[in-house]
Amino acid sequence: MKKTLLGFLSLWSAGLFAQNSYDLVYKTLNTKCSNGSCHSATSSGSSLQFDGSSTAVYNALVNVVPQNAAAAARKDKYLRMNQPYESYLLRKCGGWFDTDLALEANEGNPMQDINGNNLSDKEIEYIRQWVMNGAKKTGVTIDTARINAYYNDPNKTPFLNKPFKPAGVKRLRFGPVFLPPAGSANTEMEYLLKYKVDFDDNVEVSQIDGFMNSESHHLLLFKYQDSASAASMPEGLRIVSLTGGTTSFDGNKDLTGAWQDDAEIHLPAGTAIFWDKNTVLDFNYHLKNYNNPGVLPCDFYLNIAYKPRPINTSTIEMKSALINNATLFLLPGQQTKYYNDNSNGKNETRHIWMMSSHTHKFGTYFDIHKKDNAKPNQLGDTLYKGNFDYATNFDKGFYDWEHPSIKYFVPQVPVNMKTEGIRIVTKWNVTQAAPVTFGFTTADEMQLFYYMYTNELANPTGLSTIKDEQSIDLLVYPNPTSSKATIAINAVEVDELTITLTDIQGKVITTLHPTVTKGLNEVELNTSTLNLNAGLYLVKATGHHFNKESKLIIE
Repeated sequence: MKKTLLGFLSLWSAGLFAQNSYDLVYKTLNTKCSNGSCHSATSSGSSLQFDGSSTAVYNALVNVVPQNAAAAARKDKYLRMNQPYESYLLRKCGGWFDTDLALEANEGNPMQDINGNNLSDKEIEYIRQWVMNGAKKTGVTIDTARINAYYNDPNKTPFLNKPFKPAGVKRLRFGPVFLPPAGSANTEMEYLLKYKVDFDDNVEVSQIDGFMNSESHHLLLFKYQDSASAASMPEGLRIVSLTGGTTSFDGNKDLTGAWQDDAEIHLPAGTAIFWDKNTVLDFNYHLKNYNNPGVLPCDFYLNIAYKPRPINTSTIEMKSALINNATLFLLPGQQTKYYNDNSNGKNETRHIWMMSSHTHKFGTYFDIHKKDNAKPNQLGDTLYKGNFDYATNFDKGFYDWEHPSIKYFVPQVPVNMKTEGIRIVTKWNVTQAAPVTFGFTTADEMQLFYYMYTNELANPTGLSTIKDEQSIDLLVYPNPTSSKATIAINAVEVDELTITLTDIQGKVITTLHPTVTKGLNEVELNTSTLNLNAGLYLVKATGHHFNKESKLIIE
């Protein structure tokens, strides 16, 4: 039954934000897509109708497997709660609008309205936001006024450029979410969103690359411990708020990855993150519109490299720990606080592979140590220096709370959680008159750190496939050092190398002439015999097939 557009057009002057969100989606489909050509475009051989009642259309769409075999094989639903990019109907409507909504082979033709036109960008966005907010039948779940403001702005900020997606990886996307203009209310938001991954098998994840807007504060990726734990959490976007009762850590879940900037996490050889085929993730995305004068769209992308996990796998599981001081209370002025890993005393050894820290704007110092009961403040060997930029091997002299350093340990560092454990020391300078407590906005504070570890040592030589923070072509470790270092070289051919150690003025300190074989090699550098002053040095290796350099810090 063909409908007129009068009912739909009247919506624009009726106060859209107050309208039940599904009603808007239903009327779009019911008014614009109720004819035979739309039915056949929705799915080959489909009997799906949009001119039925609101309830009938909802029941035919939400979490229903498409009749199209190709769409069903990729585990789409017509409209899948929380996941617009696994919603076949949305992809039928919106491929022209966003390439993440594009159709694949054998999925039929794009769907247009009864006049042969595409749905408008705002109509597609309404449906996308409604799906991401849980595809709920009742309630106002999308802010149409904010969507209108974005799409009506001739100078609107573009979406985040889509990162490259290598062949064979699984792409997940959280977004877009829209923040109001700088200076408005709610320019800083933190969201949670469940995401069912749907692998064909239990898998071993060897690499997770994360990409985000520059306005992003962090993304924490949690994994629910079981399906019942995931089912206990609401569908759709959940807004994090201490006063509202929703926290970043709600639910029975474990940390499985964390990003504070773009980062490619390549796990060491022989290790992987273990995800079951029915894994449900929980995205925790914190972002703020600092100074953009218009509505700001924000996205987060994950590229996941994986393979099926054998029943008797020899791969060692990479685990994660997130330690948070939820009782934090800070008075005005400069303060120092110590805090222990809550896993201290556990009868296991953790081989630390990655570590990072987190405070908000008053944080000025953050060091992580092994715990030592023989010392007054129980601080043993230093594991992590918050002032040190491990990506560039440079001591910045201050703690960059907005972009805290990430440290990778090659080789992994063992910590006996029974006899040692981990203890941190953090400093703040509270420059306001009122005390500051733990909280989720940048006006509150945190004393939080996280790390990735294995309970077995997967690679005793310490050589790994780290790509993001340290080169696998030429890697110097430990770094910083005070006595000796190892130069790890990944050679493409047998080669005769010249390795030089120079100071920052270019003066040659020492030269080595090793012969390397194809693959991973180690060359020892005994710095203790060179009488080096503390500071920055350069290591350069050249040969017929090799030309790389790195930095070395002498303490």
